[in-house]
Amino acid sequence: MNRLVFVISAWVVSSVSFASSNSVRDVAGTYVLKVSSEAAALCRLMQTSVPESRVVLTEDARYSMDRQINGQIIRTQGAFVVEGGIVHLSGKKPVKASVSKDIMVLDGLLYEREPVSPMIGTWVVRQANGSVDNHSKFTFTDKGTFRYRGLGGTSSGTYEVDEGCVYLTYMEVDSEKVAQPFKGRALRFSEGFKIDHYRFIRA
Repeated sequence: MNRLVFVISAWVVSSVSFASSNSVRDVAGTYVLKVSSEAAALCRLMQTSVPESRVVLTEDARYSMDRQINGQIIRTQGAFVVEGGIVHLSGKKPVKASVSKDIMVLDGLLYEREPVSPMIGTWVVRQANGSVDNHSKFTFTDKGTFRYRGLGGTSSGTYEVDEGCVYLTYMEVDSEKVAQPFKGRALRFSEGFKIDHYRFIRA
């Protein structure tokens, strides 16, 4: 099995070259182990499981890593820091990884960043205890407009999506047009987006 992992490593990393990311915000996201079709076929030929692994880096500099070891998924968690383009994952056996815009190389293996959720649709608040607040919600349309309704009132306007952010322009508050539109920003992650301390997931 060790030789198989080495072969997979050689296949997926041999031609990788990229500029490293340098901040927590740059690297935040979910990364999944990329296994080539050739490597998967080799696993089937050898009657072994196709390797599985997932790494989640959050905006508060925490990580979780799930790896398949002897047919079981083992999870490790902890904090991480980014120094000189290298992500240092803490733990009993600290690990280093190089991360770019869309990929991570960890222990010689290539991981791909999962795309963040598309914005169109309705989103509700997921509270810290895991419960859902359906009274506070954002709705985004395919015409580039949004509407918010919550305990603090209502608002609406336009939005633009960048890779890791949603830029909001507020045009109306509590059903009244504002004299000067103002800006806001939401940070995107694999399950939704976050504004201040509020996390929104798809309704």
